[in-house]
Amino acid sequence: IHSPNGQIELALSVTLDRDQLTEAAHAGNLESVVRLYRGEFLAGFAAPGSADFEHWADVERARCRGIFLRAAESLARRWLDAGRFRDAQQLARRARDAARLSESAWRLLLECHIAAGDQASVTLEQAALESLLSSESREPEPATRALLTRQRQEHPEDAARGLVAELV
Repeated sequence: IHSPNGQIELALSVTLDRDQLTEAAHAGNLESVVRLYRGEFLAGFAAPGSADFEHWADVERARCRGIFLRAAESLARRWLDAGRFRDAQQLARRARDAARLSESAWRLLLECHIAAGDQASVTLEQAALESLLSSESREPEPATRALLTRQRQEHPEDAARGLVAELV
């Protein structure tokens, strides 16, 4: 740390993961973006009394999360096309967990489970999404409503019976 004229400066260059994340996104390196994103920017850090800093941090959190979500969706879809269902499901789950109220993240997760033929997970996640929307007093977005309706029409037995354990 260097302190000329009463101002504090870093004397050495510092590599920031936030900068690496944005550089990877600009380069189109989706794998690096999802590897570098490890959660909220400055999670748990606060500067009480500094409204400008808090506003900046909130904007950066949303920006980094948005970069991750866009990369995760593109990469998960690429993995689905390549038959890497488990990888796509895990990444979609990370995206849903990073943005719990994002219906597009929920749809991605449902689509990954559907593509993998994992009907039990589809049923569980569908019920969790519907419960979340209900608790938030929200109507599903048109794309979400269409996906849920299509799923119910293709698998009416799951909606009627719920989850049942098979005894062997």
